Amino acid sequence: MQMVYSATLTEDIEIHVKTTFFVIRHGETDWNLNGRWQGHADVPLNQVGRVQARRLADRLLRDGARIDAIYSSDLKRAWETARAVAAALDLAPRLDPSLREIDVGSWSMAGVKAQSLHIGNTSITVLTHGQDGWQLGRINDMSHLEASPQAPDMMSAPPDDTERP
Repeated sequence: MQMVYSATLTEDIEIHVKTTFFVIRHGETDWNLNGRWQGHADVPLNQVGRVQARRLADRLLRDGARIDAIYSSDLKRAWETARAVAAALDLAPRLDPSLREIDVGSWSMAGVKAQSLHIGNTSITVLTHGQDGWQLGRINDMSHLEASPQAPDMMSAPPDDTERP
């Protein structure tokens, strides 16, 4: 005699996933100091930009930011910033040329200056996506660059209205 038992267990399980994106601008370059549009021009970080990137990495560690992946444009200024953050978080940054700034063509080589909008170097904008859609968190937060007794002020220009959290 053979007995067959069959049971079906169904349970409605609701899973809510929330993904957080940190959109971070590269550190300072000499062209930033001069107000020049960089576009696709491959300008490296200057010394202040390298310090800004390290301070950004320190802040993310101190804040306990959970970061699973770092993507960067292939331009030197972005890649150097990404490498500094990735090293502190024990991650390998991934290059993605599609993340480059807009190409401003000959304007960058001609030294055309950008006057209308200043977004701070290594500023952080936080976006989250969950069941309720997209939500905007901090916008252009640069508090990790504020002066402290241990380090000089790293902001090359005072923040304007677009940079206030």
